[in-house]
Amino acid sequence: MAVDGTYNVEVSMPEGKRPLSITLKTEGNVLSGSVNGPFGKHAFGDGKVKGNDVSWKVVLTPESVNAGEDDDSEGGFFKKLGSFISDSLSEFIMEPPHADIRSDTELPVEFTAAIAGDEISGEMKFGDYATGVFKGIRLQE
Repeated sequence: MAVDGTYNVEVSMPEGKRPLSITLKTEGNVLSGSVNGPFGKHAFGDGKVKGNDVSWKVVLTPESVNAGEDDDSEGGFFKKLGSFISDSLSEFIMEPPHADIRSDTELPVEFTAAIAGDEISGEMKFGDYATGVFKGIRLQE
């Protein structure tokens, strides 16, 4: 089954649904691509493919999330993060960063999914804070 392509998906979180665009490209058992959504576009290159199952990880940082915006402070990152997964995060994360949070704060987002024909469904885990499920369809190119 072909995995390659761009998928328009909807992520279901406690606060509602959010759109994402996921582009996947396989080379043997290695998966690369990008995820484009509310936090911007994030590329990855070390994902895995096993049959119709795929997995990969992107890492959100204050710099990558705020790239190209007027407000490039860390507070912008945490505000976006809080609004995207608000009910699932602790109050500590949703507030602007405290003095003890360094500028290299990272949040890994791990994706696992299965491809069935032109449909994709899976889960994305925001570190230890929240999990969302997603499903969508491959764009016909």
